[in-house]
Amino acid sequence: VHGGQPLPVQPHSVAYDLSRGRLIFHSASYEALLSYDPSDGTVEVFAEPTDELAWDISDLHYRSSPPGLFAIDDQLNCVLSFDLSSGEAAVVSGLGVGDGPSLQSLRGITAVQGSPNNAPFIAVIDSSFGSEGVPAIVAISPVSGDRSALSANAPDDLGLSTGDGPEFGAPTGILYQHSQARFLVTDSGERALFSIGRDTGDRTLLITNEDSSDGSFLGFPTELLLSSNGGTAWILDPAAKKVFEV
Repeated sequence: VHGGQPLPVQPHSVAYDLSRGRLIFHSASYEALLSYDPSDGTVEVFAEPTDELAWDISDLHYRSSPPGLFAIDDQLNCVLSFDLSSGEAAVVSGLGVGDGPSLQSLRGITAVQGSPNNAPFIAVIDSSFGSEGVPAIVAISPVSGDRSALSANAPDDLGLSTGDGPEFGAPTGILYQHSQARFLVTDSGERALFSIGRDTGDRTLLITNEDSSDGSFLGFPTELLLSSNGGTAWILDPAAKKVFEV
């Protein structure tokens, strides 16, 4: 990524904008969102914080239908959306927007497309959700910003059935697998990959270190990516300095 000479962009939190064929990522050096056009290598400023909304992005997610860009800010503890044309940011949930327990420690974000029987929603990981501060997958309405626990370690006063199964250790990365109506969640505390039912919130340990086929072990799994056909997942493990294929 360069414009004649190397740029100290320090990129992280990357998403691919299918509607325009570009990468959008947060730059720690510029404290802004930059866009990268892979066809000609140009880099442009996509969005910058303002005095009214001084955001600092920690994770990005692109939703393909309808096209949209969502982000979490673990400093402001809120969910944001960005206009793909202007780059203008708006608060989706948090900072006084939406009802429900407050967001306290955001770790990951994904989007669930709607169906005839289900409204679309945004799902985030909050490692300290509700008055008891428990790790949870939180469902957020993109219209109202209302928040409710979809799956959590402790059900007390979270206001929703929060699923059965093994408890989270330290959930970090999340994506939605539409074909299975479930979420896949990496957990750096349990060193595992969870499967979580969209409708029930039930938790299942899908992959643990005991399931390794070649002696490779998860050290600190963080992000994950799903193939377009939904048959393969890749897990990023910074501690092991590896990408695992599942």
